[in-house]
Amino acid sequence: MDGIYGHRPASNGREGGLDPATSLLESLMEEDDSFSTSENGSVSPTDATSTPASTTAPEPVVPSTPTRSAASTPRPAAASTPATGQRKRQREQEHLTVLREMQTSDVEQMELNRAQRERHLQMALDDAAHARDLEAALRREEIAATSSFNQVFLGTLSQLVQALNRRDAVPPPLD
Repeated sequence: MDGIYGHRPASNGREGGLDPATSLLESLMEEDDSFSTSENGSVSPTDATSTPASTTAPEPVVPSTPTRSAASTPRPAAASTPATGQRKRQREQEHLTVLREMQTSDVEQMELNRAQRERHLQMALDDAAHARDLEAALRREEIAATSSFNQVFLGTLSQLVQALNRRDAVPPPLD
């Protein structure tokens, strides 16, 4: 228990109503100074005495139900040392670095998205121009076919008119 919670004096009885999970969470948050979170979400130790995460996996901490005196007793005020302040500043710097990397990644992604939208727009414009050219070619063919039909129809109609005029020019026989 001392390894997890540290040495704590006996409870004075006023804090006996605290939930054991709450006190465990507070304890873990206080001990969080020695851990940092990597980009993939895993937690690894940051102090110089720990081994790298790639060589050995850290032992999992199994929470146990604390006794009432250990769970309800606050940590001594002496835990706030200059090293803790340095660790906090180091964590803040790490957070700023991660935020800058995230911002850079977001800007790069926005540029990629913008370039992709421009390519899609250009492709849509090219497709529209091709469709207009195809429609114009079809209209020209339609107009040429209609014109050809009209010429043939007019030729046939003129022959019919000429045949009717010749028949009217010859007088019918008198019987």
